[in-house]
Amino acid sequence: MGTSLYRALTAPHTLTALVLIGVILRLWAYLADTALYLDEILLSYSILDLPLVDLLTRPLPLDQVAPLGFLIIERCSVTIFGHNEFALRLFPFACAIVSLLLFRRLAERALTGVGPTIALFVFAIGFPFIRYSVVVKQYELDVMAAILLMLIAFNLRDRWTATKRLLLWVLSDSLSSVFRKPPSS
Repeated sequence: MGTSLYRALTAPHTLTALVLIGVILRLWAYLADTALYLDEILLSYSILDLPLVDLLTRPLPLDQVAPLGFLIIERCSVTIFGHNEFALRLFPFACAIVSLLLFRRLAERALTGVGPTIALFVFAIGFPFIRYSVVVKQYELDVMAAILLMLIAFNLRDRWTATKRLLLWVLSDSLSSVFRKPPSS
């Protein structure tokens, strides 16, 4: 590989450009306002219509399951921004944007040479990541939590493991459990 090409592929501005491409693709998907899939409609019914107490304490109707933290944030979103698909998709979209930023950092920590560029390229333009960034489900939250936990694991591995860092890791894992999908009954 030519030296100038290698320098271009490993330059920080290349990674920044890939993040921007990923943001634009996710924004395009968000603004496209595509129709909801049936499982999104069924979950949206619960988010929009169930009393908050029932939403958080009873099994969701229509064979739907979702993490409590996700349901709370979705309810807040539609309460603040109105009962519409953009409000329902806002939290997964925000998680997708944060995931892009975190993934860049993870790729830079875990890979060398052109590895971060290739990994970020795949993550930025990967159809599943773009599609799930606007799905009214917790999938993008799962991606974001996995990337964040990997970054925390790298911090624990690379540095002396102080009590504070271990507590941070335990706390973040505990908090992420609030946003994980509960086991099926």
